[in-house]
Amino acid sequence: MSRHSLEAKGGEPPRQTLNLIACILIQGNPAYSSSGKETILSVLQHTDLDLHAFIDRAERITLPPHKRLHLHALPSPDPSAADGMRFLVKCEALRQLSTLPDVDGILMLDADTVIVKSLSLADLSAPLHQADWAISEQTGIRGTEMTRQDFLEHYTHVSLAYCDPTASPPDLADFRYVNTGVFLVRIAALLPFLDWTENILHQKPSLSIDGKLIGDQDLIQYWIHHHPGLRFQLLDASWNHCPLWHHDFPTAHARIVHLSNFLLGPTMDTSSWLRAFRQQGTSNALPFPTEEDAPPIPPWPGLLIVIVTYRSATTLETTLNDAMNIPGASVVVVDNHSDDESAALAMKAGATVISLKKNVGFAKAVNRAVTETSSQDLLLLNPDCQMPAAVASQALTLLQENPKACCSPDLNHGGLIIPGVQQGYSRRKIGIEIGEDTPVVPSRLQNLIQKTPGYHRKKCPWILGTALFCKRETFAAAGGLDEHYFLYMEDVVFGETLSRKGHPMLRVPACVTHIQQSGSNIPHAQRRQLLREARIQYARIHYGNFFTQSLLYVLRKRGASL
Repeated sequence: MSRHSLEAKGGEPPRQTLNLIACILIQGNPAYSSSGKETILSVLQHTDLDLHAFIDRAERITLPPHKRLHLHALPSPDPSAADGMRFLVKCEALRQLSTLPDVDGILMLDADTVIVKSLSLADLSAPLHQADWAISEQTGIRGTEMTRQDFLEHYTHVSLAYCDPTASPPDLADFRYVNTGVFLVRIAALLPFLDWTENILHQKPSLSIDGKLIGDQDLIQYWIHHHPGLRFQLLDASWNHCPLWHHDFPTAHARIVHLSNFLLGPTMDTSSWLRAFRQQGTSNALPFPTEEDAPPIPPWPGLLIVIVTYRSATTLETTLNDAMNIPGASVVVVDNHSDDESAALAMKAGATVISLKKNVGFAKAVNRAVTETSSQDLLLLNPDCQMPAAVASQALTLLQENPKACCSPDLNHGGLIIPGVQQGYSRRKIGIEIGEDTPVVPSRLQNLIQKTPGYHRKKCPWILGTALFCKRETFAAAGGLDEHYFLYMEDVVFGETLSRKGHPMLRVPACVTHIQQSGSNIPHAQRRQLLREARIQYARIHYGNFFTQSLLYVLRKRGASL
């Protein structure tokens, strides 16, 4: 009997009703606040479980008090921390729950799921009758021809390669590609997994391999298939019913609906659909729109995508795969004299390559590409940022409606969502950021300063240069990117200059994956030094040499090595 086939047999002990609790994490993308609220309400409406909700900004959700609802403050991940460490937030939440008295197991729900029918404690306990974990298999992706074999290959080259490259993959007959949007786990089986996860994240804090993100789903995949003696039960499709991989969505048999949008997070319609399913179930639901029903993405023959590379081979291929699939777009890669395969990968993908004889920095490389081309729509894209065609189409539609604007989607840094539109720099803000690695201002005082009026120059917002859309005329109105900056802060100056001239900075209502600080294979310390130098240059140009020298004097007096 394969380990995932755990059917009831004669003579087995009577089924036990377990003391279970539910858990949900709401963090990062603001859209998870509204969708997560529906998740919370569905647990309270359709089960008798106590629910523990971990929220990074509790003020975003307004809920009436409920005796079964327990809210926990979740610290926002540090944007400067390595990507892998952010997954410790989820692990720490689960570990905290594992210490509660008289709790046998946890129902874990993503913040884009809802329970759609009444589930008793006996219903929820049944999958764990003879199992440690209970979880659903994802058998495909609608609109593709992916099979279990394709998922096994992905698992082998990504999840297994990251967790244990010396291990052999399971046989196809025993492999199940599980989806972690919904799962049940016994506390006794959860604790060794959390210990292992903490250890592997300590050893490998950057959760990526060959430019592909590693998430908790990859870690659970490995644990289920390779941990000796672990018993797991496959939940049927009704427990994790999702339009992305179930052709019969929404079925009347669904227990839990999951409106996954992969790493992009909830859309503007997600919470409305979740609310409808929570309140009305799925039996009388209206036809749910899927990508198969969506109109085709129009071609954008006027779009030029500029990608600047320097030792970017580990992430470039994934970025190019998306960029080259945007209908009608042309891609120019400016290679800053890389000593890896960056230029070769770009040529192989079919991009136009401009090879420079030395590393001239980001701003000069972008200006060179724009000068040598004539396309009217521009996208400045980092080599570690994925840009799906649908998101690019949203951005370009917004740009057609607002031709003087710059726009950008939000960025997903391993679960931490960074807004594409940022607020401008005051003296206080640039001073705090130059000294952020020094003990001059304690972090608690920094947080207070950041909340004071005028800390952000709200009249001078700017767009992150990671995925920046604008018209050629707008790019020219700013004078291009400021070549005083080698790397970093050129997007700040670009956006603030345009804001002062009346050009709006607009957010695209979408989120794209950005493997933060992976676009160039350079040491972390060197990257931090380049960022500090750019900030000092900004302070000197915009606030004068006296202000800057005085600031640096104070920082050095307090032990900063600048």
